Amino acid sequence: MIPVWDLRGESALANAPRALAKLTRPRIHAAVRRTRLFKRLDRRSHYPIIWVSGPPGSGKTTLVATYLETREAKVFWYQIDEGDRDPAAFFHYLAELAKQARSRKTVPLPILTADHLPDLTGFTRRFFRELFARLGTNAVLVLDNCQDAAGEAFHLILREACEELPDGACVLFLSRSIRPDELTRHLANRRVLEIGWNELRLLPTETREIANLSAAHAQTFHDQCEGWVAGLVLLLANRDATKTGQSTPVLKSKEAMFAYFAGEVFLQIAQQGREMLMRTALFPYVTHSMAIEITANPASGRYLASLYEKQFFTDRKADHTVTYQYHDLFREFLLIKLAESHDQSALDELSLRAAQILETNNLLNEAVALYRRAKDWANVSRLITRHGQTLVETGRWETVTEWFKEFPDELMNGDPKLLLWRGESILPMDLSLARDFAERAYHEFVIRAFL
Repeated sequence: MIPVWDLRGESALANAPRALAKLTRPRIHAAVRRTRLFKRLDRRSHYPIIWVSGPPGSGKTTLVATYLETREAKVFWYQIDEGDRDPAAFFHYLAELAKQARSRKTVPLPILTADHLPDLTGFTRRFFRELFARLGTNAVLVLDNCQDAAGEAFHLILREACEELPDGACVLFLSRSIRPDELTRHLANRRVLEIGWNELRLLPTETREIANLSAAHAQTFHDQCEGWVAGLVLLLANRDATKTGQSTPVLKSKEAMFAYFAGEVFLQIAQQGREMLMRTALFPYVTHSMAIEITANPASGRYLASLYEKQFFTDRKADHTVTYQYHDLFREFLLIKLAESHDQSALDELSLRAAQILETNNLLNEAVALYRRAKDWANVSRLITRHGQTLVETGRWETVTEWFKEFPDELMNGDPKLLLWRGESILPMDLSLARDFAERAYHEFVIRAFL
């Protein structure tokens, strides 16, 4: 008799906590209120679609978060990441976000399965029509970091979502990229308000208010950072060096400027603090307990709180659990420093420890990315086998495909479960190849049954 394998596994995805950091509104500490831009955002009653774009570190998130706090709006905040390139994952987390509305409707929002792909436009319209009905009147939906999921499918979804906006509701897009062409029709219909880099750039009076300096000193800082918020923060942190008359090197990009001044500030931090920053940068979000676990330093939590209170490229999100998040540029800088200061063996060990912590906190995509970086295929295999069924059943086959990237063929070929999930993950895109994987999986199952 051929035994029957249980392929479902015990998936933590089904029991993941609702209070996901990516679905939690950021809390900005003691931010300056930019009145002139608040007046622009107040036009949302006439322009229900607002696209805020600017370079990293230009203050997009801070602006919108502080504005919505002052207006006491009913806000639903979604932070886009690379995992949202999988449309099914995007819709899945939007459904999770809808639970914050405490709607009387108990029927789950629809799942994007393979049979919906031929009519993604129709599915999107139906989904957002129901989503906005649950969020209620005068709701503000914020989609932050839209550049991380940019692409034809994502932009189509945004276009159709805007078609379903009810009267009184508003959607705010925050992105490093300018408005995509897919929203041109809404622009022509005078439904779109755009706020770009030229408006986000600090005025000299705003630089003075943020820096709390005399007009002359503030003008010096303003000239150096050219109205770029991230540059101003680093200049202020490196104020002593600036006062000595050090000249700023010629830097060709804001990223280069950030790296230069962040390096200057980084050198002023005690080694223990540097190590804490570098290690916690392995996480997309970090809690006190995660920081302590990755650093073995009980003071790590207090250090994170201090960074947030000083407004040093660290945001805080508070729901059931307080989480911190480094600004993208700061995190990228810290990861570069981590790689420079540790050999490959030490990096792999840290990556594995961080991946285990992420997995414990149900941040599975991020855990898989670190396991892959350390070439720990055994753990990648375990997570695919454990969560493949849940991911595929909820339409997130592209997520499974991503988990298989760089997976060695020789390891997959001898494992029927991996062959099965590899086939399932590509079924909507390549039926013939999916069938080939399914047949190979079947043969492996039969061989094992008679061993």
